[in-house]
Amino acid sequence: MIVPRPKVIEYAENRLYLKQEMKVLVSDDYGKKALQVLNLLTTEIDVVFSSGFNYSVEFVHSSEEFKMNEAYRMECSQEKAVLIYGDERGARNAVVSLVGLIERDDIGFFIPACHVSDYPDGYYRGILIDLAREYIPLKKIKSIIVQMAKAKYNKLHLHLHDSEHYSIQSDVYPELNQTTIQQYTKCQLKEVVEYAQLFSLDIIPEIEMPAHGLFITEKLNELKCQTHNDPPSNWAMCVGNETTYDILANLIKEVSDIFPGECIHIGADELEFCDVHQEDRLWPTWDDCEACQELSRREGLDGKREQFYYFIRRIYETVTGLGKKMMMWNDGIDISSSPNIPRDILIQFWRVAAEGRGPVQGCSMQRFLEEGFHVVNSDYPETYLDLYMKEENIRTWHPKARPETSDEMKHGVIGGEMCAWGPNEHYAYTLPSAIYMFGDKLWGYTDLNPTMEYSRAITKAVLGLNTPSEFDVFEAFGCILLPRTKDGLEQAYTNPNSEKLEHTLIVLQSLIDQQASGRDVAMEYISIIRSLMSNKCGGIGNERVH
Repeated sequence: MIVPRPKVIEYAENRLYLKQEMKVLVSDDYGKKALQVLNLLTTEIDVVFSSGFNYSVEFVHSSEEFKMNEAYRMECSQEKAVLIYGDERGARNAVVSLVGLIERDDIGFFIPACHVSDYPDGYYRGILIDLAREYIPLKKIKSIIVQMAKAKYNKLHLHLHDSEHYSIQSDVYPELNQTTIQQYTKCQLKEVVEYAQLFSLDIIPEIEMPAHGLFITEKLNELKCQTHNDPPSNWAMCVGNETTYDILANLIKEVSDIFPGECIHIGADELEFCDVHQEDRLWPTWDDCEACQELSRREGLDGKREQFYYFIRRIYETVTGLGKKMMMWNDGIDISSSPNIPRDILIQFWRVAAEGRGPVQGCSMQRFLEEGFHVVNSDYPETYLDLYMKEENIRTWHPKARPETSDEMKHGVIGGEMCAWGPNEHYAYTLPSAIYMFGDKLWGYTDLNPTMEYSRAITKAVLGLNTPSEFDVFEAFGCILLPRTKDGLEQAYTNPNSEKLEHTLIVLQSLIDQQASGRDVAMEYISIIRSLMSNKCGGIGNERVH
């Protein structure tokens, strides 16, 4: 079985067995790039795919056959596998499916004879990882990129700045480099970009503004309002001072030079927390700032919301002036009426604001669609892996399912994004399977009834090609999308059968010994199972992981 599930897959009886060296016929640039991906995804089974005659794999670029972007077709027989595609990601997706089909029997590794015809239902299929609250080593980021490619994602959203930290070593404002969390050099981030490009992933960088400014306003005091009566907010930047726009333009340009992709995300969420943290003044102080009030008089702005829209329009000019598309979170926009901001801003919908934290009445994802915006669905109860996502919900969710919108407006929902806000230690064991399960729901907008075959397919995707075909690691946990807490794991851990658990540990240890691609995850799973076994099974299986 392939995950994400293809639109059409039909199996035949024969098998194409893999040799140590497999010859490939490839003549186009898309195919040559996909061939590199094929070799990277099969290193653990000691098979090399290289161009040559007497080939067993053929790459075919067909620009006429496919009307959908990223579509592909695959024909596998006993003699050869033929991969047909119309664009770069179509070639990558075909290769990923080919790798997903690889199985092993007593003779060796093989690809079952089959016909596959496939395309995505969603244009935008992304994951956010949070580099602003935790330093994630480059090796780990690259591992996430590989898993995302295997699950056929196309967007990696990097949250680079927040109240705690600015994660890029800045040349234009070295004050931002005075931080307690390790930063990334520009060379390191360009290395990540290059690696993501190899796997056909676009990177969307995000710098939070004008709120979430506790770190940046401390380092660059020029971003603060100059208030008359009360201390200025450290949370929200001044929108009336031209220096604000100069600083942010310089930072956006610096980020744009690192990330060549289509979009820049400006954050713009959680403008105010008027219901909590009164002592911290977590809201704009624009009504007490002479520069902001002068801006309102000059531009005819009525109140905080119109000041916010003015800020958005100014930043939009900077972003589009660099040839980029602007993306932002939704909750600061009062969509109950028509907001004065450009309609080609890509809206990432995550919630209607809570009372005291932004506009509520009359706001919905539907209204953004009615106003002509394109929307990426990141509705937090469905898509936030840190605390909220649940397996039983994700089975019936897809980007056009919830929040509910009218049928005539659904075309404006261009996809969805899972958000892995940090720091969270549980990502070591929750993110691997979540990547595949969520990616499956972004690829195909159909309900999911997880079968044993599906669970085994995700097991192999997570742990590697040497995983025994009948092995299901998630049987030990009672779920595929693992709970985030120890209590949740113990509740889900419904099968304390010592014999089955010992078998699970043996298989996982074997994969570690074989240097399987998923060995790090296998070690995490072993650690969890042993901990749970010690509680439920009287301390069975306390051997040390190699």
